[in-house]
Amino acid sequence: MLRYQLRGGGSPRRTHIQLLLRTRSSSGTLLSMTSRGANEYIILEIIDGHLLVRANLGDGAHSLRLASQRVDGGQWVLASLHRHDNLFTLRLEKGGGSREARAWLGNRREIVVHPSSVLLGNGPTPGQSADFQGKTV
Repeated sequence: MLRYQLRGGGSPRRTHIQLLLRTRSSSGTLLSMTSRGANEYIILEIIDGHLLVRANLGDGAHSLRLASQRVDGGQWVLASLHRHDNLFTLRLEKGGGSREARAWLGNRREIVVHPSSVLLGNGPTPGQSADFQGKTV
């Protein structure tokens, strides 16, 4: 797990994340960020081999899953999450067709991310070793 300390003020109405990943794991957290009170959040993860975003911008938990493409086949894949207000888009590679999913999640449009809440990867569960290898560029 890598913890980031954000510098400067990002937009509370926009999120853009790109990750180049390769995994054979069918579940795990790729990236998470929360508000100061941790009651609002955006979590990008793999569930049952599929890319998924869970978000709560202050009006309850919502999720969007890219159900038509698996990411746990051990191949390199470019995964991205775009958010403008409460419109979320998940993409694999350049997106389009079955490689893209888009949805309005909730009614709220902003999240003020706490600067030290951004986590890349997740820690091992009890009894497992950490197999995440990350590099910051």
